Amino acid sequence: MLSPKAQTLIHSYLNLPFKGLLRLDGAAGEVGVGVRCPYFNNARLKQRGQLRVLVGKGTPKEIAEEAYIISVQKHAGLFEKSGDCCLHNEHTGAPMTADDLRKFLIDNRLGIECSGFVTHVLRTHYLESKKTDILKKLFIVPKHQIARWLISRLRPIENIDVKTYVSERNTVQIIGITVGYDYSKVMAGDVITMLDKTLPFQCNHILVVTDVISFVIPNPLRRGEESLSQSPNDGQRSLVAARLARNDNEADQRITIHYAHSRAWQSEGKYGHGVSEGKMEITAPGKDLLAQTWSEQNKTGEQNETFTEAKTARVIEIRRLKV
Repeated sequence: MLSPKAQTLIHSYLNLPFKGLLRLDGAAGEVGVGVRCPYFNNARLKQRGQLRVLVGKGTPKEIAEEAYIISVQKHAGLFEKSGDCCLHNEHTGAPMTADDLRKFLIDNRLGIECSGFVTHVLRTHYLESKKTDILKKLFIVPKHQIARWLISRLRPIENIDVKTYVSERNTVQIIGITVGYDYSKVMAGDVITMLDKTLPFQCNHILVVTDVISFVIPNPLRRGEESLSQSPNDGQRSLVAARLARNDNEADQRITIHYAHSRAWQSEGKYGHGVSEGKMEITAPGKDLLAQTWSEQNKTGEQNETFTEAKTARVIEIRRLKV
């Protein structure tokens, strides 16, 4: 499981820190109730030299603060002077809802892209669990590219992308065609990387593993074989021992990999995308990632767009930071 602060950060992306927002029942909600951070990718706009919050690399706090600033600049009437959400829009008089804020964020290009989300989560995780700042450890660009190297040192999060996490200088392969498919090795803090996927357009993508749950379901047949292995008959004992030494136990083991990422499903349209959580159940031990069962937003198989997008990737693997 990720460190407590990293889990809290993910919760904050799923519930951005906007104060005073009304719940669906009309009562004043908790901080950030229901405001899921949208997905925003700066790759198409290619804005340079902007604040990281304006290029899809901000923290939840930075996104909420920037929304307040833009609202004041545009006289949108969404916030009180204190920074709390207005109970009613100052212009229309309609009650403020989470959907109103999400639309405002998306219309003003505020959100988080996949590598920015993963970097903030992993930085928080490693700072708390290992007292290590990954921003000082990751190789981004070589020193001989002096200008880019200096920029990457001054603005590391803005210059980290998916390719940073697939670099052999930064990570090692845990699951993939080179090392095989032993899912018992996967840990919270690993990343699932997809290179050159073609849906919804050609790009790379990254997810962070938030937890790995593993348990063994008792197998009555196996217990019977184990009892037979104590038989005084040497021939029978050897036969059963050989059967138990094979991969019979894999059928009894259940592994579920939980993940989080920032993504945009085509089925969700302009305003439905954002930070999301899902899981991968290892239903085919020893086989590749696409042979497993992916679930997200109560959708599996072809209805789960994270899975269908993964199927179009040139390379999909699980990697671990070298820190």
